[in-house]
Amino acid sequence: MRLLIDSDAFSKLGAAGLLQEAAKVLGVPWSECHRLAALPYMLKKGRFAKKLGPSLCAELLPLAEQLLVVPAGPAELVETLTAIPGIDPGEALLFAAAANSKDLLLSGDKRALRSVKEVPGLAERLKRRVVTLEAILLALCTKMGDDHLRSMVGPVLSLDTVIRIAFLDARPAEGLKSYFDAQAKEVAPLVLWSL
Repeated sequence: MRLLIDSDAFSKLGAAGLLQEAAKVLGVPWSECHRLAALPYMLKKGRFAKKLGPSLCAELLPLAEQLLVVPAGPAELVETLTAIPGIDPGEALLFAAAANSKDLLLSGDKRALRSVKEVPGLAERLKRRVVTLEAILLALCTKMGDDHLRSMVGPVLSLDTVIRIAFLDARPAEGLKSYFDAQAKEVAPLVLWSL
């Protein structure tokens, strides 16, 4: 089993130094983690270069370059997904690759997750294999403890409102669980991965 990581999840977990720990929690060796082909460019000159800043991007670039590129999914499914508002071409590649395998997909794109239900049968094909940022952070809270994880997510607080709100609370796991439960209802019939 592989782990397909979208660029948003990569940037946020990478900024917190939690990417490899997330892969361990999911039971996937680092050598089996994949990213979109455009990620290194995004870290050098794309939107992440502006969003994360040059020093953090420089730290994340070697990590991105260690990862394999996401394998191609069925072209017709990629085309179908790309035509849906809310699913960008990168997310379309990730969803198609995951749907065509037993791989896990780590996604931070809430809009794309809400759009999956527009493709008949796709939610069933992805059942319990889409891992949201809230779900993996909740699993990491269980493994590492709230306080330890809070000390790591500092660089991400300005990048993600949900993470910022959850970790400003004394019990971030409760906030993450609440956000996860709300998201699970919103993306139904897709059943999200949970620990």
